[in-house]
Amino acid sequence: GGVAAASDSLGHSVPICPIQTLRVVAARVCIARPSSCDVNGDGMTDVADLVRMARCWFRPETCADTLAARPDCNGDGAFHVDDILCCARTILGGGAHDSTRAATQLRVALGNAELAGGLLRVPLELSGAAEMNGALLHVRYPAERYTAIPAGQAAATRAGRASAGAGSEPWLPLVELGGSDIVVGVLRLDTAAPGTVEVPLYFALKPGQTPGGDVVVDQGSVLGADGSNLSVDLSATTTPLPAVDPSVPITRVELLCGPNPSAGTTHFVVRLPRAGVVDLSVFDLAGRRVATLVHGTQAAGERTVTWDAAGARSGLYFARLAVDGTVRTTRVTLQLAR
Repeated sequence: GGVAAASDSLGHSVPICPIQTLRVVAARVCIARPSSCDVNGDGMTDVADLVRMARCWFRPETCADTLAARPDCNGDGAFHVDDILCCARTILGGGAHDSTRAATQLRVALGNAELAGGLLRVPLELSGAAEMNGALLHVRYPAERYTAIPAGQAAATRAGRASAGAGSEPWLPLVELGGSDIVVGVLRLDTAAPGTVEVPLYFALKPGQTPGGDVVVDQGSVLGADGSNLSVDLSATTTPLPAVDPSVPITRVELLCGPNPSAGTTHFVVRLPRAGVVDLSVFDLAGRRVATLVHGTQAAGERTVTWDAAGARSGLYFARLAVDGTVRTTRVTLQLAR
């Protein structure tokens, strides 16, 4: 039976609080921060632990669902790519992690978007990588228009999620896809690793959406080879996505540009149905050539060409594309800051 009355410690009547039913939902959480990143239990924290953590990330079915196998290094209550980078700071650093200095060699860049297997492929490039032991980069893309595709599902790549983390490569790339962003991690596994790293990112246009927008690296955390934190200039890490649907065959010569008006940098998209001799130049209103962007034979397909208008004046310009007798023109308005 239920309780009909209740009293306090002095014998006075007190109302009975309503009994609430609690619903317990199962969730995977890490209840404590690990004392080490020794996930393979061999008594040492080394590169083998990073490789095992990566395998747990890419192939969760191969790892025990325990705190030891999936260490919550950064203490946020979950196991993600950033936990692997967190452990990398301990394993690969070996120096004073609290110090920060500017990178002297390392450069982060996004290459031009290209069509690959029906998807847009955007290469994320790190040059001068001999200066670093690991990097964690945050990438934004127009998620309202595109879906980010795992490399393992992209037809044009050989290194998919199933093979990642195997430890056979000098650099270990880690890619975590979010709903509106991408987290990219890169770890050094070999002291003789090459100085250039490329991590391909793939995007598919959503049905009914208009192509276009930019891919941007807007944040980064880099661990130097000496254990210090590196500050890296990310001001130039932006690349435009084509303003046309890449799945539509190219049937004629096309020239598109954007942003327009431009504050100083304009991207031209050149689409060629077949190979040909190409001349892409920019002229002012008096007909004077102010920039030659492309001159020579180009293969069929689509490419993005950037015009850096530094030194030019604000005003109206014309871009002229000539391909084997076919001519396309477009206007470009420069609105430079005074």
